[in-house]
Amino acid sequence: MLIMAVVLYEDYGIRYNPKLIASPTNALSDDRFFADSSDVFIYGLTDQKHMGTCSSMPVLYVALGRRLGYPLKLVKAKNHLFIRWESSSETFNMDATGKGLERYDDDHFKHWPFPITEDEIKVDGYLKSLSPEEELSVFLSIRGQCLMEASRFDESMSAFKEAYRFAPNWNGNRALLDYAQTRLLENNGHVGVSKSN
Repeated sequence: MLIMAVVLYEDYGIRYNPKLIASPTNALSDDRFFADSSDVFIYGLTDQKHMGTCSSMPVLYVALGRRLGYPLKLVKAKNHLFIRWESSSETFNMDATGKGLERYDDDHFKHWPFPITEDEIKVDGYLKSLSPEEELSVFLSIRGQCLMEASRFDESMSAFKEAYRFAPNWNGNRALLDYAQTRLLENNGHVGVSKSN
């Protein structure tokens, strides 16, 4: 894994987009993190700019690692994705958003990049290895947020509905779906209309 990370960083120039690096204390709800889909989806890492974020870099590492037969999983922290090596003999977490690869235990991600409560871990699936359906839910949620940034509210609603369908127990999915519905109603001039499921 370390060699793969070094090759991606040194030979292929894979980098975290410096324009989107912010400390958690400086993160803003309107930081336009999802404004450019190439920053949050894997194609931004494979095109000429070779830049991404914690939404795309772990996905690239997991995709390549799985092709090499590595037992890799994606894992969610709050507003962050990381990698877990999960074999029958060994389990450890890795963050691939820096200059190489860092190993951390679950406790690190309970506090970084944002604090997570035990209740949030239970209701939002944080710090657990994601199933294929849950991975798809994460990707659809990211797509929905990109569409929301582009004011494509109907399409964002569709993405959030699908994200919710694949992981209905995550509170975040319900919240994003509700938010998209509110924005759609506002955009259509129907502020104050009650939301329906």
